[in-house]
Amino acid sequence: MFTKFSSGGARWRASKLLPVKQVYEALGKLPAKQVVVMLDSCFSGARGRSVSAAGTRPRALSMRESEAGDKLVVLAASTGVQMSSDLDKAKHGLFTYYLKGMRGEADADADGVVSVGELYAYSRAQVEREALRGLNRDQTPALLPAAAAEERLKTPVARSK
Repeated sequence: MFTKFSSGGARWRASKLLPVKQVYEALGKLPAKQVVVMLDSCFSGARGRSVSAAGTRPRALSMRESEAGDKLVVLAASTGVQMSSDLDKAKHGLFTYYLKGMRGEADADADGVVSVGELYAYSRAQVEREALRGLNRDQTPALLPAAAAEERLKTPVARSK
């Protein structure tokens, strides 16, 4: 799989693509204890030019533990076999909308800190519900690697107080 970091629409150039493995490796080299990546990937072409159904954004993503190293965790908008959805009222992705859990809604233990695990649990529940109820489709945010170590799930992503 390759990752595209530009908004070139239907006119994207192969020179703008990076192998995901290369992205993981670069992130793994950052001088940080933990690296958290939140992906709500999308096809950036205008409506009518997209190869996808209106309101959907194609994506497929996976990560092996060996690619993640011991400090990288990814919260992704959907599983590799699902489409990630747009939320028209918010003018961006459904998953991105529910990252608002970082403001405090996701702080399940009310300790004033939103952790990766809390944000994942909150966003997963909200996205699954809204996708099914409001958009009539399945969308389940993914945590990568799936067997993320307990310490990675405790990584703080926001203060809520």
